[in-house]
Amino acid sequence: MRSMPVLTLDDVTRAAYHQAGHAVAAHLLDRPVPDLSIEAEPESAGTCGYALWAEDFGVLEGRGEEGAAGRGVAAGEGEAGVAEGAEGPGGVEGAEDVEGMEGMGEIEAEIVACLAGPIAEAMHAGEFSEEAAEDDLYLILDLAEAAVADEAARGAYLDALESKAEALLQGAWGAVEAVAEALLAERTLEASRVREIAAAALG
Repeated sequence: MRSMPVLTLDDVTRAAYHQAGHAVAAHLLDRPVPDLSIEAEPESAGTCGYALWAEDFGVLEGRGEEGAAGRGVAAGEGEAGVAEGAEGPGGVEGAEDVEGMEGMGEIEAEIVACLAGPIAEAMHAGEFSEEAAEDDLYLILDLAEAAVADEAARGAYLDALESKAEALLQGAWGAVEAVAEALLAERTLEASRVREIAAAALG
């Protein structure tokens, strides 16, 4: 029988900020918001439940249920598919209301939301765990490869999106803290509750 990971208070706090970063970015960019949990999940390959969602953009086949890249998220948890109000490949409607995100396409919005987890963890703790963020990073690379064929150009593309994700979180840090604190207090948050907390903190 596989043993459960032993989590320290620091691990749990990092997990909460990591998940809050993903969730707040998803909320702002009209991406699906997952149910959040800081309970360790043995099937999540060391991610301690950091893993969120992944839509299938045609590059994730064979890597888990609904393109979830084996990230420990069962179908039906959180909000599925493209969030209401999101457009097709041409752009994400919600991004038009977020400074610096105008004209962002679905893949770009998904990458920013994925980057936001480890970035939020690093903003809180000074660094992020590469092991815990492994599935995020694989998904980001898969999506970037689908969007930009040239490897050299792909690096610049990801650098630009990383800067956008960091700016997004800096502007919404109060919401990240509010979601993280609620997650630490309640241990699990349904997607609707995450959106409620984020919306209240963002005013």
